[in-house]
Amino acid sequence: MILARLGIKTAVFDERPDKTAVGRADGIQPKTIETLQMLGLGDELLRKGVKVYDICIWRGSADSPIRRVGREIHYPADVVDVLHPHILLCHQGMVESVLIDDLRSSGVTVHRGHRFKYFEYTPEDSLGLTLSMTDSGSDVKDIHAHADYVVGCDGARSLVRQQIPGTHATATPHESYWGVLDGELDTDFPDIWSKTVVFSEEHGSVLIIPRERNMTRIYIEMKAPSSAKSKDLGQDFVMEQAKRILAPYRVEWLSVEWFGNYQYESRFPSFIFHPLVSFPHITI
Repeated sequence: MILARLGIKTAVFDERPDKTAVGRADGIQPKTIETLQMLGLGDELLRKGVKVYDICIWRGSADSPIRRVGREIHYPADVVDVLHPHILLCHQGMVESVLIDDLRSSGVTVHRGHRFKYFEYTPEDSLGLTLSMTDSGSDVKDIHAHADYVVGCDGARSLVRQQIPGTHATATPHESYWGVLDGELDTDFPDIWSKTVVFSEEHGSVLIIPRERNMTRIYIEMKAPSSAKSKDLGQDFVMEQAKRILAPYRVEWLSVEWFGNYQYESRFPSFIFHPLVSFPHITI
C-alpha cells in the first residue's frame, strides 16, 4: 500500500477468490491504530470496531465455581503513553477492506485466485525474480510474473519462505488445541464486554473478546484425548466445552458467524545464507 502511494510499481496476488468476509484476526494494538491514522486509514475502523480497555481474570476448579480473581487496565496512563489506551476489535475483513480501498485509489487491484508455486532467481538475468503461479480463473493454469522483490505474506506455512534456499522453519508443537467462535450470545456472565480469561482446572480455558455488531468471540482451549486432532473437534464440541467452563453462568448462542480450530505451534525461522542468493530481494 505504501509502495503504491510512493509510485513504485506493485502487484498483489492472493490465492483467495475474495477478501475475508468474517472472522480470523481481530485485534489492533494502540500503536498500530496510530500508524493507520497517520496514513489516513484509522477513522473508519475506530467508528465500527469495539474498544476494550481492560482484562478480567476468572478461575475455578472442581470444588469451587468460577469467580473473578482480578481485573487490570490494559494501558494505564501512568505506565504507557498512547493516544488510544485500548485494543480495537474488528474482524480481518474490515481491515482488508480499508487497505484494498487505499490500494485502488493508487491504481492497484488485488489479483485473485493466484496460488504461488515457486520463484527462480538468476543474478545474471535482467528480469530478476521470476514467479510462477496457478491462476484458477484462466484456461492457461500456470502464469509467470517478474519482479525485483518478493514479499511473502502467506502465513506460518509460507510457500515463499519454503522456496528460499537454505532456510526452514522449526516448529515446536504443543498438546494445545483451540476452537474459535464468533457469534451473538445470550448470557448472564457479567464480564462479557471486557476481555476476559477464565481458567477451569477441570475443563480448560476460555478467552472472551467483545466484537463488533454485538458479537462475542470465544477462544476455547480444548482438553481432548491425545489421539484427537484439531480438525476432529467441531463447533458443537467447542460450544458445549464453553458452557462447561463458564458454568454456572448461562451461555446460549443466538447465531454463529464464524468457527475455526487449530493446534498451537511455536515456529522459529532458521536461515542458512547461500552465497548465490541475494536475500534482500525476498521478504517474509
